[in-house]
Amino acid sequence: MVFNHIGRAYGILANAHSISSKETMNLLSLMKLGVDLDEFPSASRALIDELFIITQPAHLQKQFTEKLAAEERDLLRADMLRDRLRVVSRPNPKPKPPGASGVEKRN
Repeated sequence: MVFNHIGRAYGILANAHSISSKETMNLLSLMKLGVDLDEFPSASRALIDELFIITQPAHLQKQFTEKLAAEERDLLRADMLRDRLRVVSRPNPKPKPPGASGVEKRN
């Protein structure tokens, strides 16, 4: 189940055209879990940590002299995420051994 959430997080972050900072933080957290579980062989934890910082509203605003509306920041954030995540291949979950259901048996 967790691998499904990690895959969905990657899919949204890598393909969205508009995304809020709150949703970005939640999805980046799942991607970080995926990196820690070796689901993303081509992604580094440093990249995810950098994305946590540079996608914050103030960091996006700092790039422009005029005040940006939240909707404009959401578009810029999505563009940035798509660009930075281009180098990250989709998650590669480890196959379960034959007979493993992922559910522990109780005696």
